[in-house]
Amino acid sequence: MQMPSDGMTQTLAPVCLTKQGYCATLSLRMAVFEYDDSLESFLDSGDFSFEWDGGNRGKNWTRHKVTTAECEEVFRGGALPIGAQVDPPVEETRFAVIGETSAGRGLLIVFTLRQRRIRVISARPATWREKEDYDLLR
Repeated sequence: MQMPSDGMTQTLAPVCLTKQGYCATLSLRMAVFEYDDSLESFLDSGDFSFEWDGGNRGKNWTRHKVTTAECEEVFRGGALPIGAQVDPPVEETRFAVIGETSAGRGLLIVFTLRQRRIRVISARPATWREKEDYDLLR
């Protein structure tokens, strides 16, 4: 296990992307996600909207310089599903995806689903290793 400079422990999370028939491991901070094929179906449908409010609109810009428009681009541009969070347990199911903006910026996004609305919890630039995994799997 590596210790990042911010002191948070990284956990390796199993990821299986069925479109490519390939399994890989992505390093995600503080949480473990398991692949969920219903997430892939949901993303492929394109039948979703976004929930932005005072609680999540500016947070990702302040912390990671990621805009709401970039988050939406990732989902509309073929985000790859990582899965549902299994550890630590959370009250409202969280999911994660990785993808690129129209400008080619790699982002890792954690979100919840409320009916067919995506509510982004966290969006940050993908690490170089996550980008390598994404490039291999897309």
